[in-house]
Amino acid sequence: MGDAAVVAFVAMLVSALRAVREEAKVSDAGALRARFLLVDEFQDTNSLQMDLLTRVLEGRGNITAVGDEDQSIYRWRGAELANILSFEKFFPGARVVALEENYRSAEPILTVAGGLIAANRGRREKTLFTSRQGGEPVQLHIAADERGEARWVADHVENKTGTAPLTEMAVLMRTNAQSRPVEEELT
Repeated sequence: MGDAAVVAFVAMLVSALRAVREEAKVSDAGALRARFLLVDEFQDTNSLQMDLLTRVLEGRGNITAVGDEDQSIYRWRGAELANILSFEKFFPGARVVALEENYRSAEPILTVAGGLIAANRGRREKTLFTSRQGGEPVQLHIAADERGEARWVADHVENKTGTAPLTEMAVLMRTNAQSRPVEEELT
């Protein structure tokens, strides 16, 4: 999200909160319309969003929130980790269900991930598990720069071509911006 989009988003939240606080009609209409709310990525909510949620729900509960405090990475843009950690205080009677089974990753990845997140402060205790046993051990490679990283990926792909066809390989990246050096090395 660019700076202008962030400013517009915050302005929208402030306007909605002001309307709910100051206009009984708006608050009542919101409460009637929003009998049930679902909030995804709850770990990324900020104090304005939390205030708006609690006012619209007015103590009725009826909220489902999905989130993982171990995936909270947006504090720099206002996310409040306390929102998810104090969910039951904001919404008395709420039941927290830990979703600990991971269907995507194999055991070695979850073992490493579990060891890393266990050191996080301010988190609920959970143990990740999977039915996907086996898998290659996790490797840590520290490259000097993006070119070195791309070269390492290309070498890794090349070393695997004897055991698996290229059609069964994929390189996953967090953002498109990372793809150029890897594409060039693979070419």
